[in-house]
Amino acid sequence: MTPGRLSIVGVVWILAATVLPLRASERVEASRAIAVRVTDLVGAPPAVQRRALEQAARLFERVDVTIVWDNSNRLTSDPSSPFVVDLTLLDHGNHSLTATGSVLGSATLLPIAPTISVFYGDVQALAQACGVNSEVLFGFVIAHELGHLLLGPHAHTGLGLMRAVWTRTDVVNGVAQGQFRFSAEEGERIRRRLR
Repeated sequence: MTPGRLSIVGVVWILAATVLPLRASERVEASRAIAVRVTDLVGAPPAVQRRALEQAARLFERVDVTIVWDNSNRLTSDPSSPFVVDLTLLDHGNHSLTATGSVLGSATLLPIAPTISVFYGDVQALAQACGVNSEVLFGFVIAHELGHLLLGPHAHTGLGLMRAVWTRTDVVNGVAQGQFRFSAEEGERIRRRLR
């Protein structure tokens, strides 16, 4: 590459890095949107994060809800913005409320920005123990925890994505085979919550 062409590529890359997050925040102005700010405290590989976030977004697309992921922390929680959530990827060593392996994530409805946490190492360990793709399981856990914020603290059901405890069979069939999803009633409640 010539020096002039290299400079143009660098300028285009800088502009894209600056403008694209702003465009993402403009897209979330639509109704039935969730903006999720991601904070990674465990160093999960970016490709793993991207595939997990895409999986979670697909689960919400099935109930006609759009998710915009933001790693820049430029989104703000103001009345013109969509439902804004903070997602933190943690190890259990960073979270004192649960014992390792017993919980894959948590959701807390805080007044400023609702927060979900996902225990990345535990998700990986369960995926390996069940012989399933860790990115897929990771995405389902994110969607489950977002479901708590949108459906309320008593959102657990006997079946499906919002089931309280996922057995090995649930992980192998429901998650890996893509059978877990929000029910029609849950989808309606989520859309109402986002109006």
